[in-house]
Amino acid sequence: MTVTFFPIMRSSHPPGHATALPPYGIVALIVFLAVSYCTNVALSAQRDTTYTLFQRTAELTLVPGVVVYPLPDAFVVSGSETLSTHDVTLTPQTDYTIDYTEGRVLLNRAPAETTLVTIRYRRIPVALSRQFYRRKQVHRFALPESVRTVSVRERMLPAYGSGSEERSTLRVGGSKTIGIVTGSHRDASFQQSLRVEITGRPARDVEVVALLSDRSNPIQPDGVTRQLSELDRILVEVRTPSVTTTMGDQTLSLRQSQFARYERRMKGLRGEVRGSSMTLEAVAGVSEGRYTTYAFQGVEGVQGPYPLRDENGGAGFLLIVGTEKVWVDGVRMTRGEDEDYTIDYATAEITFTRNRPITQDSRILADFEASDEQFRKNVYLTRGTLRSGETATFGATYIREGLEALPTSASPATPSASSFPASESVAGIDWRAEWSPGWRMEGELAHNRRGRQTTGGASGNAVFFSTRYAPNPTGMLRPELHALIRSVDAGFRPIDRVDDPEFYRRYDQGASGASAGRMIEAGGVQGIGRATFKMGVGRFSRPDGFSSLRYEAGAEAVPMTGLTLSYFGERIRSHPGAGSAATETRTSSAEGRWLRQRAHAAFEQGWLRPRVSFNRENRVAWTPDGLRSQTGFSEWQAAIDATHGTHLMGRTEFTQRISETMASSESSPHTARHTVRTLFQRVALRDWRAVSAALQLTERFRSGDRFSRVSARDRLVDGRVAYTPMRKSLTVDARYEVSRGRAAHLTREYVFVGEGRGDFRLEPISGEYLPDTDGEYQARYTHAGDFTPTTGVRSGLSFLFQPHRSERAFLRPFRYMTLETYFAGDAWRKSGRGETTLLSPFSQIPADTSTVYGNLSFRQDIGLFPLSRTVSVRLRYQRNQTIDNRLTSGAEHWLGAEYALRVKTTPTHATAVEMDFVRREKRRTDTGQDRYRIYGYQGEMTVSHRPRKTLELSLRLLGGRDRERLAPITTVNVGTAPAIAYYLSGRGRAAAGLEWQTVYIDSRVFVPFEMANGRRPGQNARWYANIDYRVGGNFTLLMRYDGRKERFRPVEHTARAEMRAFF
Repeated sequence: MTVTFFPIMRSSHPPGHATALPPYGIVALIVFLAVSYCTNVALSAQRDTTYTLFQRTAELTLVPGVVVYPLPDAFVVSGSETLSTHDVTLTPQTDYTIDYTEGRVLLNRAPAETTLVTIRYRRIPVALSRQFYRRKQVHRFALPESVRTVSVRERMLPAYGSGSEERSTLRVGGSKTIGIVTGSHRDASFQQSLRVEITGRPARDVEVVALLSDRSNPIQPDGVTRQLSELDRILVEVRTPSVTTTMGDQTLSLRQSQFARYERRMKGLRGEVRGSSMTLEAVAGVSEGRYTTYAFQGVEGVQGPYPLRDENGGAGFLLIVGTEKVWVDGVRMTRGEDEDYTIDYATAEITFTRNRPITQDSRILADFEASDEQFRKNVYLTRGTLRSGETATFGATYIREGLEALPTSASPATPSASSFPASESVAGIDWRAEWSPGWRMEGELAHNRRGRQTTGGASGNAVFFSTRYAPNPTGMLRPELHALIRSVDAGFRPIDRVDDPEFYRRYDQGASGASAGRMIEAGGVQGIGRATFKMGVGRFSRPDGFSSLRYEAGAEAVPMTGLTLSYFGERIRSHPGAGSAATETRTSSAEGRWLRQRAHAAFEQGWLRPRVSFNRENRVAWTPDGLRSQTGFSEWQAAIDATHGTHLMGRTEFTQRISETMASSESSPHTARHTVRTLFQRVALRDWRAVSAALQLTERFRSGDRFSRVSARDRLVDGRVAYTPMRKSLTVDARYEVSRGRAAHLTREYVFVGEGRGDFRLEPISGEYLPDTDGEYQARYTHAGDFTPTTGVRSGLSFLFQPHRSERAFLRPFRYMTLETYFAGDAWRKSGRGETTLLSPFSQIPADTSTVYGNLSFRQDIGLFPLSRTVSVRLRYQRNQTIDNRLTSGAEHWLGAEYALRVKTTPTHATAVEMDFVRREKRRTDTGQDRYRIYGYQGEMTVSHRPRKTLELSLRLLGGRDRERLAPITTVNVGTAPAIAYYLSGRGRAAAGLEWQTVYIDSRVFVPFEMANGRRPGQNARWYANIDYRVGGNFTLLMRYDGRKERFRPVEHTARAEMRAFF
């Protein structure tokens, strides 16, 4: 048996922190043996030695963006070809065309994803070259990055016999890294990473997808991107036309019914069997998190962060990565820094971007999976579907979650366990049928049971039935009728979300309204010509006595081409009942009347699209003691969108919202009113004469009446400009942002994590924690106190001028120089402390208490002779400023500046010299008191020589002088650093080096860490030796040894061995 594996990935993953080795290697071995067995069975049927010169079979790998694919042969017999995938046969002229003379396949449209196509054709076996030369010319040129090459993998297959259809197209690729780290004063730790991908068809009608990814890194990923890649994942999926089996980490989503919906991240086994009229699905696994929903109101002008809370209102839980779903005013949000929101999974905090302004009227809802790392749930699910012809479908679902205490947690009978069910199950039956053309019915019956460890169990039932009748249109009439009946017991608790996020507003239940109760709805839609009218009525009642009656009516018309008019209104009458609980919008004994209306008009004419909308809500409530309360708002919105060609687009939108709240009685009337005006403007220029720019401005002004006297102004800005003219000899990229947020004080704590596992070490003399990549401590921050509204400004500028890349005549005098400017600024100040200003390279962050946090970085480089191989010069000025007033221990302020000169020269072809001279200034202030002011000089010279290609020798000489002007203290450091590197004939490199520095001081006092480049007074030595060797084409061995000797600290040794394999 011969199996060929085609490598599809050659990337290694750096190992993270040390953990115990999980049994993923055993799983990978089992998967590999199973796939090898299937491949052996498939290939054993191919032992047919029939071969012909005229019949040819080849495989083409279609990739996105490529439409031309060469064949192994020219002179193809016209019309003899057949192109097919595993389930589709391509059609000539419709899907592709063939150049029979040259032997090329031309697709009519580029594929959307990578696809394997098998082509069979007959050829004329003429041994002629495609091109003939008198003298073949050799062209050497560089391909641009956008050019993609496609290779055709040819494999000779038998021309006849059933075995030709049962070949294997299995691909296996991945990488494996194993590392061991040990050293002085620390235990040996094991680090590893593994990634295996297996895709393809080991046999006919069998498709395999397997992914094994594991890294020893417990860090939660950032939630600033739209897609997240998981650190640890095992997934094996085997698909056939009738059976699909999935094992490992997966997202289970069951949405076919209403009451038995289920969506979880889980680890386990999932199987699905499909027949001509039935489908059966079974799942068994473990879910680390529990379903949690949290609703809250936004804060006026605050984009975040908003902390999430569990069902008990606590924050001590772990948020499962990628499980959150966020809605604002009933609209689903998209995660991403340039989308709607970002999330910090470590602290479970959501921050909304400038694209989604948040106000006090914003209704925010978040669903997520939370874990307290003490318990997990065993999940068992079964779903069966039976189809009766094309008109009826019957389904049955059973879901069970069982609570299980983890070995490291306390007993499940603890109070934390009694806060949520120890076991919960849902069983349901649903059906859908179409009795006649246009008449559809569907229904569902579900039973829920849950039990607790200490308080016993509860159960409930839910019933749902709906029908819709839409006969064929008659003339200009298009009638449609629908009805719905739903009953949910008070004891029925959905295991997942069964209603839309704003169901509670539909019947005026308040934000804490539940889905339990009885609901009856009926309505109809009538289309007449270009107009559509609809009406509906509904009633909802809860077991506690609450009842609500709802009427709705709407219309939509298109009176002329490009013009659309619509109106929708609803009226709700609610009665609380004796047992109703108080909510955010109603007292416990208030009777309500709620009127909601909205209208919209839009017109599209050429490149202009104006639109106008109106939205109004008014709610009145009465209490038995005579108190009358009224809340509502009126909102007008006018907008216009414009698009000119493919380069210019713009949008302007103005919204005015007037909100009123009135509470009156015979003795104390009270009225509050405020007006919010919002102006949104966006202009974008895309790819116009090397210019791309976008400006988005959102400005809100909130004003109160003569009683409330509340006013505020918010401004959100996002501006970007990119300019790359003259063959990118000039590159300019600028960005400016203004956002609103809030901040709280932070408590910093240094936690001991073990030798060599931290980022800080404790200085025994001063008692300070100093930065050290091989330290013993890590810094952890926690919120303390209330949040304060803040306004943030971010500015950025990147400027690169390279005249030598352009052929313009007026730039020739400047071709011997380059300019590069980089600036980044980020400043957050307490809201209401002055107007927002533009951060520039010449700005200074105010050091007063109005600044919460700020950081400025500026760097200016001037290069001379960039194309010269003999000598090049670089001048640099760099400045950094950081202010942090968030710490409870006191404000911290850092300021640093640097002036540097670098000269590179190559006296000979084998010798290079690099000289650096730097002048530095460092200042730090804590709680208004100067901590240090250091001024110093540093010089280095590095000489490297390569007597032959495989050997490189280098020597670095360094020296410097620092002065602390507060003490005063003066340090002088002198050192040398020889190094040697040997290249092992293209297979790797072996290197070794030593750095020896001596630090002199003028007095016996404590020297700050920031002086003498962090070296201690006296003798300091650091040395290393490493070898990086490629044993074979896909195997690399890395070994490294590091040593360090400093005064007042013992000698430290660290050894690391790592093996990397690619396959």
